Amino acid sequence: ECAHGKTMANYWVHNEFLNMGSEKMSKSLGNVKLVHDLLKEWDGEVIRLALLKAHYRSELIWTEALLQESKAQLDGWYRLKIEPEFSELKMPDISDLSDDLGIYDDLNVPEILASVARNFTEARIWLKTSRANNDLTTLENGIAPSLLILDIFGLLQKDPDEWFKAGLTDELKALRDQYDEVREHAVAAKEAGDKAKMGELFKKSDEIRDQIADAGFIIETGPNGSELRRK
Repeated sequence: ECAHGKTMANYWVHNEFLNMGSEKMSKSLGNVKLVHDLLKEWDGEVIRLALLKAHYRSELIWTEALLQESKAQLDGWYRLKIEPEFSELKMPDISDLSDDLGIYDDLNVPEILASVARNFTEARIWLKTSRANNDLTTLENGIAPSLLILDIFGLLQKDPDEWFKAGLTDELKALRDQYDEVREHAVAAKEAGDKAKMGELFKKSDEIRDQIADAGFIIETGPNGSELRRK
């Protein structure tokens, strides 16, 4: 305040501790998790969502399962973001957000995220049952405020293609190219009537696909070759 001549804050809150299983995270116990180490394995949005899943006054149990759950949730939201209807939505202004949001209930962020998750579930249902009528009103009323909230929280900031291709190594790209080559030879063997070779090559392509799956990716074959996406 001395430096800027303005009030630093109107409220001061203290965040509860992280629980590392049966113990609290502390330097003395040597179980401190550093963000720059976590970022070697997890995207920053995954870490952020995981941290938001407990109320600031509640203890957060930090586990690998929590990170995996957060990653899976973001994957589902990013898959919906790919849908063309999402780019057509009219986004609300922050002042239009409902007063009954958990943000006004002692910063109840977990309740907000639960509401966002419900809206994304309803959006999936809409895409399956009602997208043919091309009326975006229902979708817009439910999902647009949720997208704004996630933007405020610093989530869903990436292009979906960028998100799903994160972690794509040169080794995985080489496996993808090998998969395409083996499948090409298998198709040639099929056209030549060589069933034995065809079966052998298709079996090999399945093994390569399993290797890719073990690394957390799925392979999608299109007219211009195969692409890898995170599961």
